[in-house]
Amino acid sequence: MFTGFSERTFDFFFDLQLHNNKPWSQEHKQEFEEHLNRPFRMLANDTLALMQEAFPEYNFMAHVSRIYRDARRLFGRGPYYDYMWFSIQPGIDKSRGPRFWFELDPQGYSHGMGYWDGTPAFAEAFRKKIAAHPAQFEEIILSVPDRERGWLRGEEYKKPKGHFNERIDPWFNRKMIEVGYNDFFEKLNFTDMLPELLTASYSPLTPLFDFMLDAYHVAEKARTESE
Repeated sequence: MFTGFSERTFDFFFDLQLHNNKPWSQEHKQEFEEHLNRPFRMLANDTLALMQEAFPEYNFMAHVSRIYRDARRLFGRGPYYDYMWFSIQPGIDKSRGPRFWFELDPQGYSHGMGYWDGTPAFAEAFRKKIAAHPAQFEEIILSVPDRERGWLRGEEYKKPKGHFNERIDPWFNRKMIEVGYNDFFEKLNFTDMLPELLTASYSPLTPLFDFMLDAYHVAEKARTESE
């Protein structure tokens, strides 16, 4: 059961930035397990259980990142990431489709929902769904909670794909989309309340998640039929 992160969790990240090498990591393996890896995985598992209970229709699964970089893609960097993340998404390809996520790094944490596969088919299906139901989509994005404390990110097209209004356009003209919040729960991330807080924050985003998921299924159907 998740009981909270400690101050040492963030200290470990800072130390890892300074000593991003295998000998240091091996020497501090127990510290990594105790202060970062074990509580992080417990947080993912407890949040998943709450999301499965709240939304059994999605068949949610969790994917937890590794701390190790792919050795083929170091490009002069150390062998370890200085952050960890987990995602919660339906039982589909873990690399595609919308998902809820949580990320922890030396500066703090963030969480939210979005999609990052960046396939033209998904982006096109998403735009077509918006174009077919602009009023519904505008109502959905207006219902996103705490918009003044959140952010919208994702690679934008160099040439806009269309124009609706100032609210829809930032969503319509992106290859990838994520809406998220930084340090939203302040010091409560050090308590056992974090799984419940994340679930409560994810829940109002489910209408947007549903909208993206429908577009994903359309894109996947087109992909499989073309193979």
